[in-house]
Amino acid sequence: GGGGVVVGRPQREERIKATTVGLGTDNVMLNSMNMFAEMEFASKAFLHDDLKVLEMATLNNAKILGVDNELGSIAAGKHANLLIINNRSHNLFGTQSIISSVVRRARPDDIVLVTHGGQVLRLARLKALFVITAEDHKTRAATRAQTCNGESAPG
Repeated sequence: GGGGVVVGRPQREERIKATTVGLGTDNVMLNSMNMFAEMEFASKAFLHDDLKVLEMATLNNAKILGVDNELGSIAAGKHANLLIINNRSHNLFGTQSIISSVVRRARPDDIVLVTHGGQVLRLARLKALFVITAEDHKTRAATRAQTCNGESAPG
């Protein structure tokens, strides 16, 4: 009959919704520690959802560690830890979807600037840069063009 209590494991979809999956690497014995390669593999082999993969590499890791109120996305009061990527590199030139391109095509040598806690750690002079983040409260993935000399980017 209907209406009874279901005993057993939750349905697959319920288990997936209740699970936070992070993405990382520690494979220094066989490969370099390359999060771009990890994101590319996860996207192509499993998810085919590039925004979810980017979230797994950023915001989800912060959630798992219990520091998502401080890290993992760009928001007022959070630490400003950013990678700025050259959208004119051989890997990213002509990009139609910056999120998909970062997840599937970007490489460590595309990084031109890293900030951690407001401190600049790596810088290269380029005309146009993209700031990539996993989540913006309205778009869930914000991109913003900047120039190295402080002028506003066109468009």
